[in-house]
Amino acid sequence: RVPIEIHAMEGRSLYESRSDVLEEQEELKEVVRQGSIKQWQQELDASEGGRWTNRLIPQFDDW
Repeated sequence: RVPIEIHAMEGRSLYESRSDVLEEQEELKEVVRQGSIKQWQQELDASEGGRWTNRLIPQFDDW
């Protein structure tokens, strides 16, 4: 699970980009989720805290 603020931005992106085509919605969800994970990784890498989490899970996209 990503932090709540990133999850909220993910929901907003999905809402703003919504489509009536189910396949497009599923693809969009995947793209937006990957962007959220990338953002979370960047925030964790740049932060002073969360070092233990970073040590346990160095790359979220692999996890």
